[in-house]
Amino acid sequence: MNMSLGNRIAIVGNAGGGKSTLARELGRILDLPVTHVDSIQYQSGWRRTSDEKCDGKLTEIASEGRWIIDGFGNDNVIENRIECANTVLFVDFPIWRHYWWALRRQLAARKGQRKELPENCPEFTLVYTKNLIKVMWLVHKEYTPWFRKLVSAKSKTGNVVVLRNPSEIDGFISDVEKETKLRPNKGLQRTCLTAGR
Repeated sequence: MNMSLGNRIAIVGNAGGGKSTLARELGRILDLPVTHVDSIQYQSGWRRTSDEKCDGKLTEIASEGRWIIDGFGNDNVIENRIECANTVLFVDFPIWRHYWWALRRQLAARKGQRKELPENCPEFTLVYTKNLIKVMWLVHKEYTPWFRKLVSAKSKTGNVVVLRNPSEIDGFISDVEKETKLRPNKGLQRTCLTAGR
């Protein structure tokens, strides 16, 4: 791999791409705190946190020195996070794979909800599934091209890794683990500009 990921890692991409799992694995390997945007954006019962509170909390976390953040948030917050990050990981699978992995996640939700979600946020419901399908298509058509532009611009000032299939994710995690064992505690720091700059 031959790159220092630094202490601020942003993970973006459509739903069903394994972003949260990737974030947890990297957090474990690199000993970095992990924030899942869904855990801030939603409250119990899928109630949305106000934009003001959600944006404020995500901006506050992005201004700190050490983090892994996976997920979205509002556009200005995503832009700020990418600007603050030492490394951006963009999970960019074909849409069919995102849908397939999201379906597997939905089926797994019958046994209980994901750890990163607030209490009482069931995913294995018809209403949630229909909404998820719509949101994933919207992200595919509108946000994915925007993410590609953002990460292309970021590649001029920081690290960008585009992960296009599960094997690349597995290989990336394996490489990070090997490099961390060889070169522990070699983080990269950058000054972060906050939102509203």
